[in-house]
Amino acid sequence: MILYRILGNDIPLRHGEGQTERALAFVLANEPELPGCEKRFLLNRLVDEDARTRLVAMIEAAGLCWDEIPFVADEYRRLDTLNAKALYLTNQNAARNRCIELGLADADLVLPFDGQAFFSRQAWLSLTAALALDTASYATVPMFRLFANALALENRTGHLREDDEHVRTEPQLVFRRDHDVRFNPHLAYGQANKVELLMRIGAPGPWDDWEGELLDSIRADVRAAPSRSFGRVRDVGHVFRLESGNPSADRDMALRAHARYAGLTEFVERVDASLREPA
Repeated sequence: MILYRILGNDIPLRHGEGQTERALAFVLANEPELPGCEKRFLLNRLVDEDARTRLVAMIEAAGLCWDEIPFVADEYRRLDTLNAKALYLTNQNAARNRCIELGLADADLVLPFDGQAFFSRQAWLSLTAALALDTASYATVPMFRLFANALALENRTGHLREDDEHVRTEPQLVFRRDHDVRFNPHLAYGQANKVELLMRIGAPGPWDDWEGELLDSIRADVRAAPSRSFGRVRDVGHVFRLESGNPSADRDMALRAHARYAGLTEFVERVDASLREPA
């Protein structure tokens, strides 16, 4: 197996300043070896060159490999709407698909995970034990948001439940070589971009009860073209999502949506200003 963690731009308001660097430092210092797995990283259109340099130095000092989808200023300058610019800067689903492509070139299974994902020893062992008994093309990995990273180091056994310190969020996914659908690269951060694939493979969750024009459109698309693995996807193990730097938004979906939109708008304005030609 290959585990990719995607390191992208921090979004102000939604994330605390420097959350990606803090999470990477915590992972490199505290995550155990994962038997049967190679750890890699994908740098995803990082705008801040200084932050990129620091992340690369940390990864290489740990003796690990990284790949990159670069931020290209000339490509960005050709975009003329907020949505197009936000999609370019976040680029989540295209990055996930790139991890799948790279990972399955060298392994039988790939885990294209968010950059703040962290495995405890128990979590990894429960995942690998479940995968050994499951031959489905996909598996879902329940993910729990933490409000203190130190909680990831506790020696927990058995099933992890949602409580005051762990909030369950959208799962991460495992892909085998015989999968048939990937993430939709045209759906942006905050537009049910991961949920679209979860629905297409028939992974049950709270999104089954979500309402709205976008969700109705996704459901119609899924009915027209479901994955051939529809309904055969199971949970395996669990993984933690390290602190985002905004615990209030982590606990409240409405606050999270507001912070995400406001943060993306502010980030686009900041990048636009940094690239503006001098008068």
